[in-house]
Amino acid sequence: MSLIETLSIQGIRSFEPSRPQKLDFIRPVTLIVGTNGAGKTTIIECLKYATTGELPPGAKTNGSFVHDPKLTGEATIRAKVGIKMIDVFKQPMMVTRSLEATQKQNQRSVTVRTMDATIKRVLPNGQVQSLNQKCTSIDSELAISLGVSKPVLEYVIFCHQEESNWPLMEGKLVKQRFDEIFASARYVKALEEVRGLKKIYDQQVKSTDAELAHLRQVKEEADAKSRDLAEKKVRLSAYEEEKRKVTERLEPLEAALAKYEEQLEQVNRLQAQLDSGREQRSSLARDIEEQRSGIDSLFEGDDEALETRLASVAKEDAELDSRLAKLRRDLDSARASESALEAQAQALAVELGRLQQERDRAEAVGREAQALASRLADKLADEAATEQSGDGEDAEAEFDEPDGLSAGDKGSVDAVLRRLDAHTRRLDARRRRLEEVAAGVLADVERRLAVANDDRSRAKQRIEFAMAQAAQSTSRAKTLRSEAAEAERAAGRLGNLRARLTKAEAELAEAETGTDADGDRRRLAEAQSLIDSHQSELDSLDSRIEAAVRGAAARAETAAVRKELAAKTAQLERLRNRHGDELAELLGSPVPQLSSSAATQLKRRFLDLQSTAERESRSAETALAERRCDRGRIETELSHLREQKRRLDADRRSLEERLINACGGGDAESAATAVAEAEERRAKAEDEKALLQGELHVYRAFLEKVRSKPAAQAACALCDRRFAGSAEVRDHIDRLERLAERLPSRLRDAEAAAAEAATRCEELLLMRPVVERLAELSNVEAPKLSEKLSATESRLAESRRAIAELEKLAVERRQISARCQALESDVRAMESLALEADGLAERCRVSDNGDDQGDGEGDGLAALQDSRRKVKAAYDAASAEARSARQAAEQRAERRQSALESVNKLRSERLTAEEKLRDAARLTQEASRLEAESTEASSRAEADGRTVVPRLEAAVAELEAERDQLRRQQRHEAAAASAAWEAAATDRSRLEALRREAASAGADGEAVRRLERQTRRQAGLAASREAAAAQAARLAELLDSERRAKYARDAERKDLEACRRVRQLEARLSCLDAELTAQTAQLAALNIGADARQRYPRMRREEEALREERSRLETRRCELNGQVRELEKDLDKELFRSAGEKYQKKLTESRIKDMCSQDLATYYKALDWAICQYHTEKMTEVNKLIRDLWRATYRGSDIDYIEIRSDEDTSGVTKSRRQYNYRVVMCKSGAEMDMRGRCSAGQKVLCSLIVRLALAEAFCHNCGILALDEPTTNLDRENIESLANSLSEIIRTRATQQLNFHMIVITHDEEFVELLGRSEFVDHFFRVQSDPAGSGHSEIHRRKVEELHPR
Repeated sequence: MSLIETLSIQGIRSFEPSRPQKLDFIRPVTLIVGTNGAGKTTIIECLKYATTGELPPGAKTNGSFVHDPKLTGEATIRAKVGIKMIDVFKQPMMVTRSLEATQKQNQRSVTVRTMDATIKRVLPNGQVQSLNQKCTSIDSELAISLGVSKPVLEYVIFCHQEESNWPLMEGKLVKQRFDEIFASARYVKALEEVRGLKKIYDQQVKSTDAELAHLRQVKEEADAKSRDLAEKKVRLSAYEEEKRKVTERLEPLEAALAKYEEQLEQVNRLQAQLDSGREQRSSLARDIEEQRSGIDSLFEGDDEALETRLASVAKEDAELDSRLAKLRRDLDSARASESALEAQAQALAVELGRLQQERDRAEAVGREAQALASRLADKLADEAATEQSGDGEDAEAEFDEPDGLSAGDKGSVDAVLRRLDAHTRRLDARRRRLEEVAAGVLADVERRLAVANDDRSRAKQRIEFAMAQAAQSTSRAKTLRSEAAEAERAAGRLGNLRARLTKAEAELAEAETGTDADGDRRRLAEAQSLIDSHQSELDSLDSRIEAAVRGAAARAETAAVRKELAAKTAQLERLRNRHGDELAELLGSPVPQLSSSAATQLKRRFLDLQSTAERESRSAETALAERRCDRGRIETELSHLREQKRRLDADRRSLEERLINACGGGDAESAATAVAEAEERRAKAEDEKALLQGELHVYRAFLEKVRSKPAAQAACALCDRRFAGSAEVRDHIDRLERLAERLPSRLRDAEAAAAEAATRCEELLLMRPVVERLAELSNVEAPKLSEKLSATESRLAESRRAIAELEKLAVERRQISARCQALESDVRAMESLALEADGLAERCRVSDNGDDQGDGEGDGLAALQDSRRKVKAAYDAASAEARSARQAAEQRAERRQSALESVNKLRSERLTAEEKLRDAARLTQEASRLEAESTEASSRAEADGRTVVPRLEAAVAELEAERDQLRRQQRHEAAAASAAWEAAATDRSRLEALRREAASAGADGEAVRRLERQTRRQAGLAASREAAAAQAARLAELLDSERRAKYARDAERKDLEACRRVRQLEARLSCLDAELTAQTAQLAALNIGADARQRYPRMRREEEALREERSRLETRRCELNGQVRELEKDLDKELFRSAGEKYQKKLTESRIKDMCSQDLATYYKALDWAICQYHTEKMTEVNKLIRDLWRATYRGSDIDYIEIRSDEDTSGVTKSRRQYNYRVVMCKSGAEMDMRGRCSAGQKVLCSLIVRLALAEAFCHNCGILALDEPTTNLDRENIESLANSLSEIIRTRATQQLNFHMIVITHDEEFVELLGRSEFVDHFFRVQSDPAGSGHSEIHRRKVEELHPR
C-alpha cells in the first residue's frame, strides 16, 4: 500500500525559486491553512503534477505555473517539484520533475518547457535504481507504484478547486471522466482488438473454406470416379443376363393380371354398394333404439289412433295456456300493489330516522358555537388588559373599538366575531410597523458598510498594483542585463564563426568542381538503351516458344479426337438399329439417320409423348387417390354426424329434466314465470326487513328522547303532549319498550326470509343459460344436423361411382408410361452421342486448319530456348551497369547538399552574433532605469500597507458586527408578530364555520311537526300492505296448480311424437333389408375367393417391380461402356491425381483458424461480461457510500439522499458494446430529479465532495491519499459543522481499517480546521503565508492546533 511522506516545492507560482519549501505530511490527516493568494492550492497542483505530469487548469498554454521570471529580473527560472513516497511494494522512492521558464527579449509571453523527470527507488539489496523519462514512461510507472490509475489521481485524489464540481458539470464531460475512471477506453480498445483479430480470422476461414469446398469437391469427385469405375467393370457383364430373366417372368404375369382385373372391377362395385347399405341399416337401428329409450309410456294403438290423440293433446294445451296467462296477469297486479305499499312504508321509515338525526345535530352545533364564543371573549379580554398595561396610550389609541366585552356579549357569536376582526387588524398593523423601522436601520448600516469595503478594496488594489509594478520593473531589468551579457559573449564567438564559415565555403566549392554530372548521365542513358533492346528480343522469343508448344499439343489432341469420333458413331448406329421399330410404333413415323439436329428432334418428340402419358397417368392416379380420400372423409363425416345427432338428443333430454326439477316445467315460459315469482318474493322480504329496521330506530329514538328529560318536562315523542305525572311517563316508557322488544325477533325472521328468497332467485337465474341452450338445440342445431346427414349420404354415393371410372383410366395410362420409361435412357443416349460426334468432327476440322498454318513457322523449340538464354544474360549485365551509374550520381549529390547546408547555417549564426553585439549598450542603460523605478514603487506600497489598510479593516469589522446584530433582532420581532396574527386568524375562522353550520341546520319546530305527520302515515300503510299480501298468496297457489297440469300435458305430447318417429324409422329399415339381400346374392354369384383377392395386389406390385427393373438394366447397359472410358481418362488428369493431399493440407489450416476464431469469440464474451459486472458492482458500492455520507452530512430536509445514475446509452451511436451516461440525482420520498441546474451552490459543493469521497473509497484501496481543496466553499455554518463531523468519522474509521490512509485538507476557514482539530488524530497543522520580509514568496510553517484560538 502506497503513501506520500514529503513534498518539496521550488520555483512554482509564488514559491521562491532559490530556496525549496518542504512539507512533511502528517498521517492520518494533514491540515493546511492560509489566506486567499497565499499559495495553498499550489500544493494540490504540485502533488497532481508530480504524480500525473498534468499541469493545472489555465497553465497548459502559458507560463503561469512557474515563478514569473519578470519578478526576479532573470531570463530563466528553474522550477522543481519532488515527492518522497513509499510504493505499493513498500519500497521507498523519490520522484522529481523539473521545469524551465524563459522570458525572451522583446517578447511578452513566457516559454515553459519540461526539463527532466526522474524516479529513484531504493531496492531491497540497498542499491539505488534511477529512471528518467528517456528510458520509461514516468506517468505509467507512478500509476503502478501508487496502485491507482492516472484518471483517479486527476479527478478524485488531487482534484483542483476549479474542477472540484465536475460531477455536476455538462453531461458529456461527466461521462468522459467516469469512463476514464472505469478505464473504459482501455477495455474497449482490448475488445476492439479482439473483435478485429476475430474478424481477420473469420475472413481467412471464409476464404479457406471456399478453397476447401473446391478441393473437397475435387477429392470427392475423384473418389467417386474410382469407386464407380470398379463397380461398373464388375456389373457390366451381368446386365444382359438379368434383363433376359426379367422379361421371361414379366410376360405370363401381365396376361394373368388382365384377366383378373376385369372380374375384380365388378366385385368392387357390388361390395361398395353392399357396404353403404349396411352402414345405413346400422344408423337406422341406432336411431330407433335412441327414440325408444326416451319414451316413458309407449302408445299401444294403431297410427290413426296415435294421430287423433296428438290432436286432442294440442287442444288441451291451448286451453291451459289461456288460463295460465290470466292467472299470471292477476298475480302481477296484486304483487305490484303490494310492492308499492312496501316501498312507501320503507321510504317513510327512512325519512323518520333522518328527521330525528337532523334535530339532534342542530342542537349540538349550537352548543359548541356558544362555548367557543365564550372562551374567545375571555381570551380577548386578557390580551387587551396585557396590551394596555404594557403599551400605554399608544396601544389604546390605535383603534376605536373597545378591548373588552360585556357579560351579555360573551355568549353572542356575532359580537365575538366583530372583536376578533378588530384584534386581527391591530396585530397586522403592528407587524408592518416593526418591519418598516427595522428595514430603515438596516439599510443605513449596509450603506456605511459598503462605503467602508470600497475604501479598503481601493487601498489594497493601490498597494498590490504598486508592488506588481515594482516586481515587473525588477524582473525586466534582470532580463535586460542577462541579454546584454549574452550579447557580449556572442561577440567573443564571432571570430570563430567567421573561420568556420571560410572553411565550409571551401569544401562546398571543392564538392561542386569534382562532380562529373554529364558523364554519369551518358553512362546511364547507354545502359538503359541496351536494357530496352534486350527486353524487346526476349518478348519476341517468348511468343515464338509459346506458339511452338501450342502447335505440338494441338496435333496430339487431334489424333485422340478422331479416334473418339469413330467410337461414338458406331455406338449411335447400334442404338438406332435396336429400338427403331418400337420408336416408330410409339411416335407414328420411322426413325431417320441421326445427326445432332435429328437426334434432338427425336428426343423432343419422345419426351413429349412420355410426359403426356406420365402426366395423364399421374393425373388419373391423383384423382383416384383424391376420390378415395374424399370417400373416406365422407364416410367419417357421416359417422360423426350420426354420433352428433345422438349426443344432441341426449343433451336435450337432460336439459328438459333439469328445467322440470328446478322450475316445474320443461319450457322457457315456465322458467321465466318461476324467476319472476322468486324476484317478487325477494323484493317483498327486503321491503319488510327495511320497514322493521325503520320502526326499531324510531322506537329507540322516542325512548331516548323521553328518558333524556326530567319527569316534569317530559312529553310524548309523537305529539309533544305533556304527561300528567311520573306514573304516566313510566307507562309510556314501558309501552315503547314492549314495542321495541318485539321488533328484533320479527326483524330476524324477515332477514331469514329475505336470504331464502335471494338464494331461490339465484338458483333460478342460473337456469337461464339452460333455457337458452335448450331453445338453441331444438330450433337451430337439430334441423341443421338433419340437413347435413341427407347431403352427406348423397355425396357418398356420387364418390363411389367416380372411383370406378378413374380406376379403369389409370390402368391404360400406366401401360403407355411403362413402355416410354423403358426407352427413355436409350433415346437420351442417342441424342448425347449425336451431339458429341458433331462436336468432335468440328474440333477435327479446326485442328486440321491450325496444323496447315503452323507447319511453316520458325525453328525448333530447343534452338529458340538457347537463343533466349543468351539474350537474358546480356539483359542482366546492362541492368547492373545502370544501377552502378545511378548510385554514383546520388552519392555525389548528397555530398554537395551537406556542404551547402553547413555554409547556410554558419552564415545565419554570424549575423545573429553581430546583431547582439550592437544591442548590448542599449540593454544595460534600460536595465538601470527600471531598477530605480522599482525601488521607488516598493517604498510607497510598504508605507500604505502599514498605515491605511489596518485602519480600514477595523472599521469594516465593526460595521459587520452591527449589521449582524440588527438582522437577528429583526428576525425575532417579526416571528413573534406573525405568530400572534396567525393564532387570531385561526380562532376567527373556526368560530365562523360553527356559526354557519348552526344556521344551516335549522333547529326549529318545523322538523318536529314533520316527524309527527310521518308517524301517523306509517300506521295506515301497514294495514293496506297486509291485505295486498293475502290476495297475492291466494293467486300464487292457483297458478302453481295450473302449471303442474301443464307440465303433465307436455310430457304426454312428447311421448306421442316420439312413438310416431319410431314407426316411420321401422318402415325405412324393412325396405333397406330387402335391398341388402338382393345385393348379397349378386356378389355370391361372381364367386371370387379370398385367396384371389389377396393375390392380386401382390401380383400388381410384382409386375411394376419387373418393369422398372427391366428399364433400369437396359439404361445402365447402354451407359456403362462410355462411362468407363470417361472415368479412366478423368482420373489420369493432374487435378484428380493430387486431390487428396491438397484437401488434407487445406483442411488442417481451416480447422486451426476456425478454432482460433471460436476462442477469440469466447474470450470477447467473457471480457465483455466481466467489464459490465465490474461496472455494476462498483456503481452499487459507490452509490451506497454516497447515500451514507449524504445522510450523515447534509442537514437540510429537502433531499433524502443523492446517487449516481448510470443509464445505458440507447442513442444508437454504437451497437458493438455497452456505453453509459452518468448523472447525479437527488431523491425525496421516492421521487428523483437531476441535481445539475436545480441545486444551490452549497448543495453543489457538498454533492461533489461526497461523490469524490465515495469514489476514493471505492477505487483507492492501494493508495489511501485524498486531498480536499477548499471543501467549505458556499456551505453554511450548519453544513460546515456537519461536514467536519463526517470527515472526522471517516478519518477515524479509515485510519483503523487502512494503514496508509491519508487525508489532506486545504482551507482558509480556521473555524473548520478547529472543528477537525478536536478529534484525537490532529495535533498540528500547516500555515501557508507570504514571506514576512515582504518578498511576496510563499512559506510553509508547522503550527499547533491550539494556536488557532488560544484559551
